[in-house]
Amino acid sequence: MIFAGIDLAAREKNITGVAIIEDRRIGVYSLHSDDEIIGKIVEHEPSIIAIDAPMSLEDRRVDIYLRKYGALSLKIPAMQDLAKRGMRIKRILEKRVSCNPREK
Repeated sequence: MIFAGIDLAAREKNITGVAIIEDRRIGVYSLHSDDEIIGKIVEHEPSIIAIDAPMSLEDRRVDIYLRKYGALSLKIPAMQDLAKRGMRIKRILEKRVSCNPREK
């Protein structure tokens, strides 16, 4: 089974970290553009993809709770940018990668 993790940056000018884990091998990549990120994920066809970014523009109860511990509010423009980028990449990956562990 192949796993992918994306530590998404809010803007393409900043580095996004991507990790691909297959068997006991780990590939780590520093990427910028959405196309680079999506291309790397599609290339490896992971069964599971994790994206470290908000997937909503609305604060959830847990977000409000986590602010006590340093989490940033979705009212901050950079966090809104991160959420929008994360949701966009998620939508594209859902169309291009079959993430069903049972199929692989």
